[in-house]
Amino acid sequence: MPSFSAPENLSALQRLAINELERCLSLSERYFQRSFELDAVSFSLRGRSAGQFRAKVGRSTGPVSAKVTFNEIRLNASMLEAYGQRFITETIGHEVAHFIVFQLYGRNVRPHGKEWQSVMSEVLRQ
Repeated sequence: MPSFSAPENLSALQRLAINELERCLSLSERYFQRSFELDAVSFSLRGRSAGQFRAKVGRSTGPVSAKVTFNEIRLNASMLEAYGQRFITETIGHEVAHFIVFQLYGRNVRPHGKEWQSVMSEVLRQ
């Protein structure tokens, strides 16, 4: 079962969105037979975007310098409340596919290129 940090006190729709995100991650883990470590999900996205996958790359501050990546999916709570199940159906898999493609191929692929399209159609069946 995938694990990541999510806000507490979720609305019913936010809980449904998290459930769909977990379902998409589980499908991906079974398909690729490996785990995918998503660090966080938030409902803090504002503006006209429904969702966003972000990978923050930095350096650790410990005694050994290492590359650290923080993977987060941000969702627009206002759009979720306005569009409900349609938002969940159209947005969650889309953002999970970006995360999976980043994990598999890094930054050197087109955002909606053949790798992303393959994850959407073959893995998530969307």
